[in-house]
Amino acid sequence: RGRSRVEVRVGSTALRIADDSQLDLLGVTDNMIDARLVQGSLNLRVRNLELGDYVRVSTLHTQAIIRAAGRYRIDADNQATRVTVLQGAAGVMMAGNQEAVLYADTSTVVGGNYQRQLETAQSDAFDEWARERDYRFERSRSAQYVSPEMTGYEDLDNYGAWRSDANYGNVWVPTYVASGWAPYQDGRWVHVQPWGWTWVDNAPWGFAPLHYGRWVQVNGYWAWSPG
Repeated sequence: RGRSRVEVRVGSTALRIADDSQLDLLGVTDNMIDARLVQGSLNLRVRNLELGDYVRVSTLHTQAIIRAAGRYRIDADNQATRVTVLQGAAGVMMAGNQEAVLYADTSTVVGGNYQRQLETAQSDAFDEWARERDYRFERSRSAQYVSPEMTGYEDLDNYGAWRSDANYGNVWVPTYVASGWAPYQDGRWVHVQPWGWTWVDNAPWGFAPLHYGRWVQVNGYWAWSPG
């Protein structure tokens, strides 16, 4: 919708779409993210890719294949696709399945006739917003205690605090829960391929603490130990 933005995080990878945009997630596994940008703008932050891992973004005109950490911007409409490498390197599929490689500070425009036009990369307000989001997560206190690959860790700063316990080390405690609250009570189980049964918690901070580590009793209250 107009004047709205959406962020989707898969591990340490962030996919951010601008207003009036449509992004379809076609597949997510431990080794790849497959998405289709139907229209609009996508800012992609890839922090880490193991050998053989990749992120693929398809549009009406081409595919962008990300195999290196970096920052990327993709814009698409019915007329053309622009793939911009703000940092890193990306392959762009051309006519005849030939792959052109873009490096940092360059962009390419691919039209319906598959002609390519190289340009100098430029950032706008949307990219700056995405960069500020990255800085926020990099400065997160929770990042001192958990891996940045842990999906949902960035929510912990806003909804709880870290404490040191003699038995369990550094633990995280939610700021507010209802009286008598206990883990795995306020939510539901759903079957998600390819991982199987997965707990979906109703708390806005509920992903990381209810998918990783374990909950322990500390002085009569529940605390999350990331392990």
